[in-house]
Amino acid sequence: MKLKIINSTSHWVMPRIVMVILVILLIIIAVQRMISCKKTGTPFINLKNYRFFMPGWDKVKLLGSILTFIVYIYLMEFLTFLPASIISIFLLNVLFDNERTKKSMITSGVISVGFSIFIWLVFGVLFRITLP
Repeated sequence: MKLKIINSTSHWVMPRIVMVILVILLIIIAVQRMISCKKTGTPFINLKNYRFFMPGWDKVKLLGSILTFIVYIYLMEFLTFLPASIISIFLLNVLFDNERTKKSMITSGVISVGFSIFIWLVFGVLFRITLP
């Protein structure tokens, strides 16, 4: 199978592939839920005693993640992809780390630098996709 690439619309190829995959996964999840509900005799959608957040949810981690993501988007404009990604991944690692020791901070730094450079090389060199 060969894809015909038209430069004016080639940027729509990947989003369509991702959408199809997400729809397939949604259908699989819905079928699994229907089978599970049939076996247990529970309704497919049960809003009685429904809670969006479980009791004792971690507000700092949720709100910190959202704030870090928003700051990441703004940092991309000024610092470009690589430095903004290193900073954001490091902050997320520290946010979700329970220990916060010197060793875990060094590990978070190594992971954020290594992963960001890896993604930058894969997209920039291998796939030749320009990153911001």
